[in-house]
Amino acid sequence: MENNEFNAIFSILSILGLLYLIFWRYKTYRIDVFRQDIFELRDKLFDYAQSGNIDYNHPSYGTLRSLMNGFIRFGHQISFCQLITISIIMKNKFSDTDSFSKRWNTATSDLDVQTKGYLDKLLLEVHSSIIKHLILTSPFMLATIILPIILFFLSKHFILKLNKIYSKRGNNIDSVAYAYGSI
Repeated sequence: MENNEFNAIFSILSILGLLYLIFWRYKTYRIDVFRQDIFELRDKLFDYAQSGNIDYNHPSYGTLRSLMNGFIRFGHQISFCQLITISIIMKNKFSDTDSFSKRWNTATSDLDVQTKGYLDKLLLEVHSSIIKHLILTSPFMLATIILPIILFFLSKHFILKLNKIYSKRGNNIDSVAYAYGSI
């Protein structure tokens, strides 16, 4: 009886420890990783300007830097639920002139193709970091995206193993199927 009680207490403590790691420490870790990704992208932008490809005072440099600074500053508040809430509540709040895409298009309109392409690539990398952050910090997204992908690869691996077994022992059923098919 004492062993069962010990196992029950140990199991409860283990589950609580896992919940603590998953819902608090993991999220903090993912926020740090997200911010580091954005810091690195901001460093690339700075290095690009430092090499003389774009002026520090150009509107596109300032716009992209401000966007990155905003994500670094408020990275801890970015979540899948917040994304949905903002999408619903703020749907018609920004006029065309206030939207980021309009500002970005205006800021990059006078750039040469190579510079605009590089800055658009950096913006795409920022958006990729956000998407990765949203997926890896949302229990809902983890359950609906990551878990099925893992299960898919595990099942594919399992099917390949079964196929090896079948290829060794499935000759009889193949022979029968071939016989029926050639009639």
